Amino acid sequence: PPHPHRDRPHPRALPAPPADRPPTPTQTHPPTHPQCASLFSFVCLHPCACACVPSCSYQPGDHVGVYPENDPRLVAVLAKRLGVELDAVFALYPISPTARVPWLGPLTVRQVLTQRCDFVGLPRKSLLRLLAHHCTDEAEKRELMLWSDDSKPQPYQGKVKDEHRSLLQVLEEFPSCKIPFDEFVESVPPLAPRYYSISSAPAVHRGQVHVTSVVVEFETLGGRRHFGICSSWYSRMAGGGERSTVPVFVRKSDFHLPRDPSLPVLLIGPGTGVAPLRGFLHERRRLRNEGTAVGETVLFFGCRSRHEDFLYEPELIEMQNEGFLTMFVAFSRDQKHKVYVQHKIEEQAALVWRLMHDAKGHIYVCGDARQMAKDVRQALVKIANSVGGLPLEQAEKFVSDMVGAKKYLEDTWF
Repeated sequence: PPHPHRDRPHPRALPAPPADRPPTPTQTHPPTHPQCASLFSFVCLHPCACACVPSCSYQPGDHVGVYPENDPRLVAVLAKRLGVELDAVFALYPISPTARVPWLGPLTVRQVLTQRCDFVGLPRKSLLRLLAHHCTDEAEKRELMLWSDDSKPQPYQGKVKDEHRSLLQVLEEFPSCKIPFDEFVESVPPLAPRYYSISSAPAVHRGQVHVTSVVVEFETLGGRRHFGICSSWYSRMAGGGERSTVPVFVRKSDFHLPRDPSLPVLLIGPGTGVAPLRGFLHERRRLRNEGTAVGETVLFFGCRSRHEDFLYEPELIEMQNEGFLTMFVAFSRDQKHKVYVQHKIEEQAALVWRLMHDAKGHIYVCGDARQMAKDVRQALVKIANSVGGLPLEQAEKFVSDMVGAKKYLEDTWF
């Protein structure tokens, strides 16, 4: 049969950061906040001794791109399944002289499987067809071809997506598949960088980049345990189980504080959405302590329970006690009825309207785009309608105009 990947002249390499922002080594140490430990599915990594080079310069609100590493235990399992030695050295080079990707190697098998190959993610249909091509068992070949059939989406949806079946798991379940190692490396997706909102302020945390991350771990419909590549790597490093050098680069964003610090800000960020807002808080607190006129700073934070995942509670309480910060926290599970940040916003309708309308304040929303960001925006429209006295259509336009003027900024994800 025709070879599904024969026309591909070269391997796909790990995408490099922009030329002006090469990866920067950063050291990490265990979380300093007990409530952020991986026991509660959070880990707050506060890197220290980051090399102070131009590529590491950032503003509060920027993102850090992190190149993760695969779990060494899974790397060993995959190498055995592919029939290669972990410390074997190889090189992969493009056949076509016009190929845009440089040579890969010389590298060890361990290096390429650890740092370059995403074998924990969901395999694409085209990759499943390639695996089917290398199956010697006809029943296994038919099954993989069924999963990858574009005209029948349900098998792929049910077997791969719904059960979150990784490439490694597919290889384990189809033992007759004997894909050559070089073809595997050429065809597997690259291990892409993961992006996080930076949770520190460079003028306060000099030479440091802080990251606040959920440790992803869940049980799939098939009963398997799934672990997020990057967050699990963080967790292992925080426990001292792996190296503490992380290749990173900074990605600039438009999610920045107003140039005039005297303007008030409304910060809305439940869960790890508090990450960039923490950087904002430290920056504005620094300016205030240095004698700069800083406007009102109001934070709406949300989490499940005060005793479970109130991230950065000690420092937030300290800022509140100083009179610098006004804070409202929604503990969604600490009472019979669920309370979210939008409910707290509506409770403080008069304050919110005064800041967003009378004081010309700026609004920052960070977190879940699926529901939270929509609910927060709707709450603000409701306040413009009920407290501001604007008809509903004008209330919606008022909020939309804030977005257009970049006085209402979102840093959200699905």
